[in-house]
Amino acid sequence: MLLTDEQHKQVVYLITEYLGEGRYGQAARDLFGPEALRAVPGGLNAHYHAKWLLDWALGLPAPDTLITVVSQVDAAGTLVKVHQLVHALRTGQLDWSGPGVGELWMPAEWPFADREPLRTKLCEIAKGNGPTASTIDGPAGHGKRTMCAYIEHCARRHAAFTPVVEHLQRLHDNRMVDYLADQLRLKLGVVVPQAIEPEPERRAVTLASNLGNYAVHSRTPVWFVANLVEPEQDAGVLKFLGQLLLQVQTNPLLAKKLRITVLADFAAVAMENLPETDSRYTLAEISETEIAGWLAAAVPGKDEAYYRHTAGQVISHVAALQPTPRMRLRLLAQKCVDAHGVLLQEA
Repeated sequence: MLLTDEQHKQVVYLITEYLGEGRYGQAARDLFGPEALRAVPGGLNAHYHAKWLLDWALGLPAPDTLITVVSQVDAAGTLVKVHQLVHALRTGQLDWSGPGVGELWMPAEWPFADREPLRTKLCEIAKGNGPTASTIDGPAGHGKRTMCAYIEHCARRHAAFTPVVEHLQRLHDNRMVDYLADQLRLKLGVVVPQAIEPEPERRAVTLASNLGNYAVHSRTPVWFVANLVEPEQDAGVLKFLGQLLLQVQTNPLLAKKLRITVLADFAAVAMENLPETDSRYTLAEISETEIAGWLAAAVPGKDEAYYRHTAGQVISHVAALQPTPRMRLRLLAQKCVDAHGVLLQEA
């Protein structure tokens, strides 16, 4: 996405203020055009109406509408960095179809330099397309938390699903499955019968089945992202996830209201009802090529050989430290931040 999450919120606020009560009036038509106003969903409050219109402008094949919107709603130029982006778009210094500023740092202030094909597939799910169930395989230190942050970012941008992201570690509590079911129930906005079985594995199946049966009536579709931080989980958790995987793959009505992605080291995790192989993705180690691509996007305008050289230095520095697999990605991110700072100073 072109705008960071914070910039996106700021622009939405300014659009809301600018349109006031005339959300379908001449001012809105002048900014976004009649086609957008015909397409905007009914029943949205002022904030979500403005958010939908901004996301529509960001999804257009050309930046003209976004340039007009920012120029009009922030004529005073209070959002300095947003106006800098608009100027770069207007003058051709920034590629409209390239990676957005927000997607270069994920989570905020942490370099995100990998897995473009997977990111494309995840964005398709965020738009309401793609597989209903998916898995992302990777051992510790391969960036599962980062991918969760990206999924949440994508889901909020496209707004087809509300993201529910859980990083699951063993708490030695047999009620973890109840917690997960309640989290989903609350986000889906449905009333679901409670499970009475005392045994966690059986209760997990009932909870997931009940949730699937009632979630088809939800008015707030949810994308459930379960990151298994460690292979060992509380009783019933794997059974609960497996049952949800089964339901979203076999019930088309449920698939419209619930998507599920499970991230884990599947070499150590045995789970039932995994999706087809083309919906199972793997996190490989970040390569020199990916780092060079990230540097080129973060600090554009230099010779490609310079990015490759700098990326090679990053890889060499990290290799010299001989990190464990769990530490490699963290050290790589730190070295990328250092390289980014050097390139900025030389820009």
